Amino acid sequence: MILIIQCLVLALMGSFIFDCVHYILHVFEESRHPLLQRLGALHGVHHVFLTREMKIDRQHRLENLLHHVIPEYGTAVIGMLILSYLFFGWLPAAIVISIRTVMVIVYLFQKGEDFTHAEMSRVKAHRSLIWVGPNYHALHHVYVRQHYSSFVNIFDMIFGTNCQIKDRRFLMLGSDGDYGSAMMIELRRLGGVVEAFGGDEIGQLKNTEVMVIDASAAEANLGRLIDTLHDLGKDRLVPPEVWVLDHDAYSPHASYYSRPELTYRHIVLPELKANGRAGWFAPLTAIKIGMFFLKRGFRYVPVTFTALVPWNYFKFAKTRVSEPR
Repeated sequence: MILIIQCLVLALMGSFIFDCVHYILHVFEESRHPLLQRLGALHGVHHVFLTREMKIDRQHRLENLLHHVIPEYGTAVIGMLILSYLFFGWLPAAIVISIRTVMVIVYLFQKGEDFTHAEMSRVKAHRSLIWVGPNYHALHHVYVRQHYSSFVNIFDMIFGTNCQIKDRRFLMLGSDGDYGSAMMIELRRLGGVVEAFGGDEIGQLKNTEVMVIDASAAEANLGRLIDTLHDLGKDRLVPPEVWVLDHDAYSPHASYYSRPELTYRHIVLPELKANGRAGWFAPLTAIKIGMFFLKRGFRYVPVTFTALVPWNYFKFAKTRVSEPR
Protein backbone atom coordinates (compact mmCIF):
# COMPACT_ATOMS: atom_id res chain seq x y z
CA MET A 1 0.00 0.00 0.00
CA ILE A 2 2.85 2.39 0.86
CA LEU A 3 4.44 1.68 -2.52
CA ILE A 4 1.17 2.46 -4.33
CA ILE A 5 0.81 5.75 -2.44
CA GLN A 6 4.42 6.64 -3.24
CA CYS A 7 3.83 5.94 -6.94
CA LEU A 8 0.66 8.06 -6.98
CA VAL A 9 2.34 10.98 -5.20
CA LEU A 10 5.38 10.72 -7.48
CA ALA A 11 3.17 10.71 -10.59
CA LEU A 12 1.24 13.75 -9.36
CA MET A 13 4.39 15.66 -8.46
CA GLY A 14 5.98 14.76 -11.79
CA SER A 15 2.87 15.94 -13.61
CA PHE A 16 2.94 19.24 -11.73
CA ILE A 17 6.61 19.78 -12.59
CA PHE A 18 5.86 19.21 -16.26
CA ASP A 19 2.94 21.63 -16.10
CA CYS A 20 5.28 24.27 -14.68
CA VAL A 21 7.71 23.66 -17.57
CA HIS A 22 4.76 23.75 -19.96
CA TYR A 23 3.75 27.17 -18.66
CA ILE A 24 7.33 28.46 -18.87
CA LEU A 25 7.59 27.39 -22.52
CA HIS A 26 4.48 29.42 -23.32
CA VAL A 27 6.03 32.42 -21.57
CA PHE A 28 9.22 31.90 -23.60
CA GLU A 29 7.23 32.19 -26.84
CA GLU A 30 6.59 35.86 -26.03
CA SER A 31 10.12 36.57 -24.80
CA ARG A 32 12.34 39.15 -26.51
CA HIS A 33 15.37 36.90 -26.13
CA PRO A 34 16.00 34.85 -29.32
CA LEU A 35 17.12 31.72 -27.44
CA LEU A 36 14.06 31.72 -25.19
CA GLN A 37 11.83 32.34 -28.22
CA ARG A 38 13.36 29.34 -29.92
CA LEU A 39 12.76 27.14 -26.90
CA GLY A 40 9.16 28.31 -26.73
CA ALA A 41 8.72 27.71 -30.45
CA LEU A 42 9.61 24.04 -29.98
CA HIS A 43 6.46 23.58 -27.93
CA GLY A 44 4.57 25.97 -30.23
CA VAL A 45 4.74 23.31 -32.94
CA HIS A 46 2.35 21.24 -30.84
CA HIS A 47 -0.25 23.98 -31.21
CA VAL A 48 0.35 24.09 -34.95
CA PHE A 49 -0.20 20.33 -35.06
CA LEU A 50 -3.50 20.64 -33.15
CA THR A 51 -4.89 24.08 -33.94
CA ARG A 52 -7.18 26.50 -32.08
CA GLU A 53 -10.01 25.15 -34.23
CA MET A 54 -9.25 21.63 -32.91
CA LYS A 55 -8.14 20.44 -36.34
CA ILE A 56 -5.04 18.29 -36.81
CA ASP A 57 -2.46 19.45 -39.34
CA ARG A 58 -0.89 16.09 -40.17
CA GLN A 59 2.02 17.57 -42.10
CA HIS A 60 3.42 18.59 -38.69
CA ARG A 61 3.21 15.10 -37.18
CA LEU A 62 6.97 14.49 -37.12
CA GLU A 63 7.75 17.93 -35.72
CA ASN A 64 5.16 17.40 -33.01
CA LEU A 65 6.73 14.09 -32.01
CA LEU A 66 10.31 15.40 -32.05
CA HIS A 67 9.72 18.82 -30.52
CA HIS A 68 6.87 18.08 -28.12
CA VAL A 69 6.23 14.42 -27.32
CA ILE A 70 9.82 13.29 -26.77
CA PRO A 71 10.89 16.42 -24.81
CA GLU A 72 7.72 16.10 -22.71
CA TYR A 73 8.63 12.51 -21.90
CA GLY A 74 12.23 13.46 -21.13
CA THR A 75 11.13 16.30 -18.83
CA ALA A 76 8.79 13.99 -16.93
CA VAL A 77 11.46 11.30 -16.52
CA ILE A 78 14.11 13.74 -15.31
CA GLY A 79 11.67 15.30 -12.85
CA MET A 80 10.61 11.95 -11.42
CA LEU A 81 14.23 10.78 -11.10
CA ILE A 82 15.12 13.89 -9.13
CA LEU A 83 12.05 13.50 -6.90
CA SER A 84 12.82 9.82 -6.34
CA TYR A 85 16.40 10.58 -5.39
CA LEU A 86 15.25 13.22 -2.91
CA PHE A 87 12.16 11.58 -1.42
CA PHE A 88 10.94 8.21 -2.72
CA GLY A 89 13.76 5.87 -3.73
CA TRP A 90 14.21 4.08 -7.04
CA LEU A 91 11.43 1.48 -7.01
CA PRO A 92 8.52 3.98 -7.27
CA ALA A 93 10.45 5.81 -10.00
CA ALA A 94 10.98 2.58 -11.96
CA ILE A 95 7.26 1.77 -11.81
CA VAL A 96 6.00 5.24 -12.76
CA ILE A 97 8.62 5.75 -15.49
CA SER A 98 7.76 2.33 -16.95
CA ILE A 99 4.11 3.34 -17.19
CA ARG A 100 5.02 6.68 -18.79
CA THR A 101 7.30 4.85 -21.24
CA VAL A 102 4.50 2.55 -22.35
CA MET A 103 2.23 5.58 -22.77
CA VAL A 104 4.73 7.46 -24.91
CA ILE A 105 5.40 4.38 -27.08
CA VAL A 106 1.68 4.05 -27.75
CA TYR A 107 1.53 7.77 -28.44
CA LEU A 108 4.37 7.49 -30.96
CA PHE A 109 2.61 4.62 -32.73
CA GLN A 110 -0.52 6.78 -32.91
CA LYS A 111 1.62 9.55 -34.45
CA GLY A 112 0.55 12.03 -31.81
CA GLU A 113 -3.18 11.43 -32.12
CA ASP A 114 -4.55 9.99 -28.90
CA PHE A 115 -7.72 10.45 -26.86
CA THR A 116 -6.62 13.90 -25.65
CA HIS A 117 -5.30 15.02 -29.03
CA ALA A 118 -8.01 14.38 -31.57
CA GLU A 119 -10.05 16.54 -33.89
CA MET A 120 -13.18 17.86 -32.27
CA SER A 121 -16.16 19.79 -33.60
CA ARG A 122 -17.65 20.53 -30.19
CA VAL A 123 -16.04 20.83 -26.76
CA LYS A 124 -18.39 19.44 -24.13
CA ALA A 125 -19.69 21.97 -21.63
CA HIS A 126 -19.25 19.71 -18.59
CA ARG A 127 -15.64 19.03 -17.62
CA SER A 128 -14.21 17.50 -14.48
CA LEU A 129 -12.84 19.93 -11.93
CA ILE A 130 -10.15 17.40 -10.93
CA TRP A 131 -9.24 15.20 -13.90
CA VAL A 132 -7.90 16.42 -17.21
CA GLY A 133 -9.70 14.73 -20.08
CA PRO A 134 -10.07 15.42 -23.82
CA ASN A 135 -12.53 18.30 -23.36
CA TYR A 136 -10.43 19.93 -20.67
CA HIS A 137 -7.22 19.73 -22.70
CA ALA A 138 -9.06 20.90 -25.82
CA LEU A 139 -9.60 24.24 -24.10
CA HIS A 140 -5.83 24.66 -23.80
CA HIS A 141 -5.60 24.50 -27.58
CA VAL A 142 -8.47 26.95 -27.99
CA TYR A 143 -7.20 29.30 -25.26
CA VAL A 144 -3.45 28.68 -25.28
CA ARG A 145 -2.72 30.76 -22.15
CA GLN A 146 -5.16 28.82 -19.97
CA HIS A 147 -5.76 25.19 -18.94
CA TYR A 148 -2.12 24.08 -18.54
CA SER A 149 -2.75 21.02 -16.37
CA SER A 150 -1.88 17.75 -18.09
CA PHE A 151 -3.26 14.88 -15.99
CA VAL A 152 -4.71 16.28 -12.77
CA ASN A 153 -5.91 19.85 -12.29
CA ILE A 154 -3.26 20.93 -9.81
CA PHE A 155 -1.42 23.67 -11.68
CA ASP A 156 -4.57 25.46 -12.88
CA MET A 157 -6.18 25.18 -9.46
CA ILE A 158 -3.18 26.80 -7.77
CA PHE A 159 -2.53 29.55 -10.30
CA GLY A 160 -6.08 30.31 -11.44
CA THR A 161 -5.62 29.43 -15.12
CA ASN A 162 -8.85 27.48 -15.59
CA CYS A 163 -11.11 30.14 -17.10
CA GLN A 164 -10.43 32.34 -20.11
CA ILE A 165 -11.41 35.96 -19.50
CA LYS A 166 -9.03 38.09 -21.56
CA ASP A 167 -10.55 39.04 -24.94
CA ARG A 168 -13.71 36.98 -24.38
CA ARG A 169 -17.03 38.68 -25.18
CA PHE A 170 -19.24 39.18 -22.11
CA LEU A 171 -22.83 40.46 -22.05
CA MET A 172 -23.93 41.93 -18.71
CA LEU A 173 -27.59 41.84 -17.66
CA GLY A 174 -28.34 44.00 -14.65
CA SER A 175 -25.36 46.26 -15.19
CA ASP A 176 -27.01 48.91 -12.97
CA GLY A 177 -27.03 46.57 -9.98
CA ASP A 178 -24.36 46.77 -7.29
CA TYR A 179 -22.95 43.37 -8.14
CA GLY A 180 -23.52 43.73 -11.88
CA SER A 181 -21.57 46.98 -12.06
CA ALA A 182 -18.80 45.52 -9.87
CA MET A 183 -18.55 42.47 -12.14
CA MET A 184 -18.23 44.71 -15.21
CA ILE A 185 -15.35 46.57 -13.54
CA GLU A 186 -13.56 43.34 -12.63
CA LEU A 187 -14.03 41.67 -16.02
CA ARG A 188 -12.70 44.73 -17.83
CA ARG A 189 -9.74 44.87 -15.47
CA LEU A 190 -8.95 41.27 -16.40
CA GLY A 191 -9.13 42.04 -20.12
CA GLY A 192 -12.67 40.90 -20.94
CA VAL A 193 -14.72 42.65 -23.63
CA VAL A 194 -17.87 43.61 -21.71
CA GLU A 195 -21.11 45.03 -23.09
CA ALA A 196 -24.24 45.98 -21.17
CA PHE A 197 -27.50 44.42 -22.36
CA GLY A 198 -29.50 46.92 -24.34
CA GLY A 199 -32.56 44.90 -25.36
CA ASP A 200 -31.33 43.65 -28.77
CA GLU A 201 -31.56 39.97 -27.89
CA ILE A 202 -30.47 38.30 -31.14
CA GLY A 203 -28.07 41.05 -32.17
CA GLN A 204 -26.20 41.00 -28.87
CA LEU A 205 -26.46 37.32 -27.99
CA LYS A 206 -25.12 36.04 -31.33
CA ASN A 207 -21.73 37.53 -30.45
CA THR A 208 -21.84 36.69 -26.75
CA GLU A 209 -19.53 34.04 -25.32
CA VAL A 210 -20.47 34.56 -21.67
CA MET A 211 -23.74 36.06 -20.43
CA VAL A 212 -23.47 37.40 -16.88
CA ILE A 213 -26.70 38.05 -14.96
CA ASP A 214 -27.14 40.08 -11.78
CA ALA A 215 -30.38 38.33 -10.83
CA SER A 216 -31.34 41.07 -8.36
CA ALA A 217 -31.18 43.81 -11.01
CA ALA A 218 -31.96 42.16 -14.36
CA GLU A 219 -35.55 42.72 -15.47
CA ALA A 220 -35.63 40.69 -18.69
CA ASN A 221 -37.10 37.19 -19.11
CA LEU A 222 -33.94 35.40 -18.06
CA GLY A 223 -35.05 31.89 -18.97
CA ARG A 224 -35.84 32.94 -22.53
CA LEU A 225 -32.51 34.74 -22.91
CA ILE A 226 -30.57 31.74 -21.60
CA ASP A 227 -32.44 29.46 -24.00
CA THR A 228 -31.72 31.83 -26.88
CA LEU A 229 -27.99 31.92 -26.06
CA HIS A 230 -28.03 28.12 -25.77
CA ASP A 231 -29.63 27.76 -29.21
CA LEU A 232 -27.36 30.34 -30.88
CA GLY A 233 -24.28 28.59 -29.48
CA LYS A 234 -25.06 25.06 -30.64
CA ASP A 235 -22.75 25.30 -33.65
CA ARG A 236 -19.83 26.86 -31.80
CA LEU A 237 -16.68 24.93 -30.96
CA VAL A 238 -16.85 26.10 -27.33
CA PRO A 239 -20.34 26.16 -25.77
CA PRO A 240 -21.54 29.51 -24.39
CA GLU A 241 -21.51 30.20 -20.68
CA VAL A 242 -23.98 31.77 -18.27
CA TRP A 243 -22.84 33.23 -14.96
CA VAL A 244 -25.61 34.11 -12.50
CA LEU A 245 -24.95 36.43 -9.57
CA ASP A 246 -27.64 35.70 -7.00
CA HIS A 247 -28.40 35.81 -3.29
CA ASP A 248 -30.36 32.58 -3.54
CA ALA A 249 -28.34 29.37 -3.19
CA TYR A 250 -30.99 27.52 -5.21
CA SER A 251 -32.43 29.62 -8.01
CA PRO A 252 -35.26 28.87 -10.48
CA HIS A 253 -32.59 28.60 -13.20
CA ALA A 254 -30.75 25.72 -11.51
CA SER A 255 -31.85 23.26 -14.22
CA TYR A 256 -29.40 24.92 -16.61
CA TYR A 257 -26.56 23.60 -14.47
CA SER A 258 -27.13 20.17 -16.04
CA ARG A 259 -27.54 21.31 -19.63
CA PRO A 260 -24.98 19.33 -21.70
CA GLU A 261 -24.33 22.17 -24.16
CA LEU A 262 -24.20 25.12 -21.79
CA THR A 263 -21.71 25.93 -19.04
CA TYR A 264 -23.76 27.38 -16.20
CA ARG A 265 -21.99 28.98 -13.23
CA HIS A 266 -23.88 30.10 -10.12
CA ILE A 267 -22.26 32.61 -7.76
CA VAL A 268 -24.07 32.95 -4.42
CA LEU A 269 -23.43 36.44 -3.04
CA PRO A 270 -24.37 37.98 0.32
CA GLU A 271 -27.25 40.38 0.68
CA LEU A 272 -26.21 44.03 0.62
CA LYS A 273 -26.81 46.26 3.61
CA ALA A 274 -28.24 49.76 3.37
CA ASN A 275 -24.77 51.28 3.09
CA GLY A 276 -24.03 49.25 -0.03
CA ARG A 277 -21.74 46.77 1.70
CA ALA A 278 -22.03 42.99 1.87
CA GLY A 279 -21.23 42.12 5.47
CA TRP A 280 -17.66 43.23 6.04
CA PHE A 281 -16.79 43.79 2.37
CA ALA A 282 -18.00 45.92 -0.53
CA PRO A 283 -19.61 44.46 -3.72
CA LEU A 284 -16.34 44.65 -5.70
CA THR A 285 -14.57 42.65 -3.00
CA ALA A 286 -17.32 40.03 -3.09
CA ILE A 287 -16.96 39.80 -6.87
CA LYS A 288 -13.18 39.41 -6.55
CA ILE A 289 -13.72 36.52 -4.14
CA GLY A 290 -16.12 34.92 -6.60
CA MET A 291 -13.67 35.43 -9.47
CA PHE A 292 -10.97 33.66 -7.46
CA PHE A 293 -13.03 30.48 -7.67
CA LEU A 294 -14.31 31.05 -11.21
CA LYS A 295 -10.72 31.29 -12.47
CA ARG A 296 -10.12 27.87 -10.95
CA GLY A 297 -13.00 26.26 -12.83
CA PHE A 298 -15.72 26.16 -10.18
CA ARG A 299 -19.30 26.27 -11.44
CA TYR A 300 -20.97 26.71 -8.04
CA VAL A 301 -19.39 29.46 -5.94
CA PRO A 302 -20.71 30.30 -2.45
CA VAL A 303 -19.23 33.68 -1.53
CA THR A 304 -21.46 33.74 1.54
CA PHE A 305 -21.82 30.93 4.06
CA THR A 306 -25.25 31.98 5.29
CA ALA A 307 -27.40 28.90 6.06
CA LEU A 308 -24.56 26.57 5.08
CA VAL A 309 -24.76 27.55 1.42
CA PRO A 310 -22.08 25.05 0.28
CA TRP A 311 -24.35 22.16 1.22
CA ASN A 312 -26.95 23.45 -1.22
CA TYR A 313 -24.58 22.53 -4.04
CA PHE A 314 -25.66 18.89 -3.83
CA LYS A 315 -29.31 19.84 -4.26
CA PHE A 316 -28.32 22.27 -7.00
CA ALA A 317 -26.27 19.71 -8.94
CA LYS A 318 -29.04 17.07 -8.81
CA THR A 319 -31.45 19.30 -10.69
CA ARG A 320 -32.54 17.55 -13.86
CA VAL A 321 -32.69 19.14 -17.29
CA SER A 322 -36.17 20.32 -18.20
CA GLU A 323 -37.97 18.66 -21.07
CA PRO A 324 -37.06 19.89 -24.58
CA ARG A 325 -39.04 22.92 -25.62
